Amino acid sequence: MAHTLKIQPLYSFLFYYYMLYGINDLITIAKVCYYSNYVYDENRLSVLYIARPERGKTTIFNRFYSKKTLKVDDISQKTILDYAERYFQTNKYKSMYLPDFVSLANHSYSTVNSTISLINRLVEEGIKDGLFYGLEYHFTKPVKIGMFVPITPNFFIKLFKRFNDIGFLSRFVPISYEYSESTRLSILQETVVKSKTEPEKPVRISAPKIYDVVVPEDIKQALQIQLEPVLKRLNDFKVITYDKKGNRSYITPDPQLGIRLNKKMLVFLKAYAVMQNPKKPQVTYQTLSEVIRLFDYIRYPDNPKMI
Repeated sequence: MAHTLKIQPLYSFLFYYYMLYGINDLITIAKVCYYSNYVYDENRLSVLYIARPERGKTTIFNRFYSKKTLKVDDISQKTILDYAERYFQTNKYKSMYLPDFVSLANHSYSTVNSTISLINRLVEEGIKDGLFYGLEYHFTKPVKIGMFVPITPNFFIKLFKRFNDIGFLSRFVPISYEYSESTRLSILQETVVKSKTEPEKPVRISAPKIYDVVVPEDIKQALQIQLEPVLKRLNDFKVITYDKKGNRSYITPDPQLGIRLNKKMLVFLKAYAVMQNPKKPQVTYQTLSEVIRLFDYIRYPDNPKMI
């Protein structure tokens, strides 16, 4: 006999409230990373959303909308380079969303390596004229692209050594989350209701000008102090590996992670201020307080944030 899900109105409201609160935080993080495109003289931010299948990663990015973000389904070095040459050097787009990153698992080892290496360069130092794995491209200036990459924990762990060896992980802000039982039930109930209504419209993001945002020295110091437990949480992550003889060893995060995360969170703080007030962005202790609350989502998949 089929069972009908019944939740009392008050509990249903509370379940949905906390679920929406967590989802909105994840959308906010994506928006802030997008706004980093408009922070003067800083590298734009890229983010990894690490969560199991059916955990709303697609929903988050469907809600996060910008005419300056390009969705790329065919994840290969040739496709990404073509788009970089055609769209990003002209600033038609500023960020790239790779919804099917896990599809890389179906490609050869060399293809996976070359594609990850390309993304690795695009998100930080950028790419210039020349050959890349036998493909020739010409850019009028170095092209850098902020990336939004959803990935499953299993695929993340599978590629962890490769990610770690080339500094890939320290170039992304890692966000890992999991649904609590109450959230899962709320989503189930909400899905039944919304299937009979119009789909929710995405959050629209305006494209402001470039801002030179100044962070006071005392807020910079406070930011570093608040990042210490985040760094400890990330550095505690380990992946167990075995050699051919069955000997066990551990892979731990890149030592550069701490330095780079400090820099990225400083950019995050500036971008948050731009998102809050595009007309006159200003970093205050209130800005810092709101950003610190989002630090709880910065995790690897061994210890996801429950929402």
